[in-house]
Amino acid sequence: MAIQKVAIAIHEGVQALDVAGPVDVFAEANGYIAAEDRYETVLVGANLSPLRASNRMQLIADQTFEEASGGLDILLVAGGPLLPEAEPDPAMTDWLRAAPWRASTSAGRRRCATLHQRSPSSARSSKTWPVRRRSRCPLSWK
Repeated sequence: MAIQKVAIAIHEGVQALDVAGPVDVFAEANGYIAAEDRYETVLVGANLSPLRASNRMQLIADQTFEEASGGLDILLVAGGPLLPEAEPDPAMTDWLRAAPWRASTSAGRRRCATLHQRSPSSARSSKTWPVRRRSRCPLSWK
């Protein structure tokens, strides 16, 4: 196996735990596997400017959505308490639609549901959220 690159999508108002938790899990897992099989995590956002998490913690993306266009093995969408009411970020949704793999944290699932309600194909039902190729996350609508 080779190094697995993990991207975590972040945005203004993200839940800090939805970012820090997965980063810590992958860092801890690296202690139990060979160095050549380790996980490398990167934070991906709309730009490289500092943003504030819901708890006011400052975060900065390592890469923009445009820069993180390939070579990712795992993609996570960090959630946040304001997401169900927030307008979707077109840069993030376009990037996610193009990704072959994706998952979301619990708040991210609410975000997917919100985006699904606003999508052109909102009549479809989406009840599963596995980490699978073209998951049932409504972001995969075309």
